[in-house]
Amino acid sequence: MPVQQSLRPFRFLFLLLCIGKVSASAQNPITDLPEFIDKQTVVYALKQTDTLRMDIYRQRETRGRQPVVLFQSGGSFMTGSRDRETFRNYFVALIENGFTVVSIDYRLGMKGKKYNFHTLTSKQDGLASAVQQAVEDLFSATDYLIRHADRWQIDPDSMLASGSSAGAISALQADWILKNRYPGSEILPQGFTYRGGVIAFAGGIFSRRGGPTWKQRAPAPTLMFHGTKDRIVPYRTIRLFRIGMFTSNNLHRRMRRAGGDYLLVRLQGKDHLYGAGYAMSEGLPFTEWFLRECILKDEGRQLVFDIGKEF
Repeated sequence: MPVQQSLRPFRFLFLLLCIGKVSASAQNPITDLPEFIDKQTVVYALKQTDTLRMDIYRQRETRGRQPVVLFQSGGSFMTGSRDRETFRNYFVALIENGFTVVSIDYRLGMKGKKYNFHTLTSKQDGLASAVQQAVEDLFSATDYLIRHADRWQIDPDSMLASGSSAGAISALQADWILKNRYPGSEILPQGFTYRGGVIAFAGGIFSRRGGPTWKQRAPAPTLMFHGTKDRIVPYRTIRLFRIGMFTSNNLHRRMRRAGGDYLLVRLQGKDHLYGAGYAMSEGLPFTEWFLRECILKDEGRQLVFDIGKEF
């Protein structure tokens, strides 16, 4: 597959033109779902005291199997909601492009805890455990959809993992775990992967094994949005010996070495909330381009696009 090392405005002018068109509509976020979209809610798993539900969105008149985007919300693994109004622009854009969207609950492993040295370094009682639980719930939701593919008319071979903030960490982490067959992945069929890719808004991979590597298979095609002044999920990696949160600035370089395809949209001088919000509003043309070029056409890219930087 052809590989491009940098994304230049004069070579991808259509992206900038599209951004201009979307900006106006993004100022008026969708508060009610359009009538052409059907939403159904089901329980996909029971875990300890948690009843985990998913919302399934698709066009009412759709016939035939569709690719699926599985989405997890943010909230620092302490809080979260699968059906915030702020997600709807993103969901509707995906549905209009022929995808079924599935937004899921997941266990909040940091709820009632504080971020401190113990919770950041503990293997059993902190961030590592919270991330693992969120990934396991993503896998459980994936397993549910695979087993009920006929009912929901979805294509299990064309699934994407997506998320914002904590959800973005879970999505990136899930692909890394799957590709290396780390513990937790055994719930899914041997060889299963998110062939549709990963879309992450201000995320990273939390590792206790040192810098992430993909030894068996290359990472899935990945779209990342990240503000360079993000202080919640920092754009630049933070690590202590082998423990670290490896975020977009580090991940895209590691993906390049592993032979993975990616598009990193780097938001110069912007913080965490702006980065996640931009991805679901003005940044939608990047998502549409990524789905069309890197997923549907399967044309490899290794690209970085800077927003707010003078060329």
